[in-house]
Amino acid sequence: MSVRKRAVTVDQIFDRDQGSKFFYKTNGTEFFMREDYLGGAGNGTGSTNYIDPLADQTACARDIPLMTRLRTNTIRVYAIDPTKNHDECMQMLADAGIYVVADL
Repeated sequence: MSVRKRAVTVDQIFDRDQGSKFFYKTNGTEFFMREDYLGGAGNGTGSTNYIDPLADQTACARDIPLMTRLRTNTIRVYAIDPTKNHDECMQMLADAGIYVVADL
């Protein structure tokens, strides 16, 4: 599997005091998560019978503008298929300023 790096256009965030708050790296202001769940969760049995939402460019192109209108700035993804390409969706999310929290 080949991994390509792309430029990230969103500001980095970090946990300054090892607590429960996150901050923007460039200016130190607090980052507030307005999280949305992007499905695809498996059934907990180790089955690969799930839908990887970040591998579906059509769904990303449909959903990301809606998330932007809702002011979502972070999504959590529960199922990622490492054999699929996620470049297009990840770039769309970065362009929209949406962070991804991925369960691995």
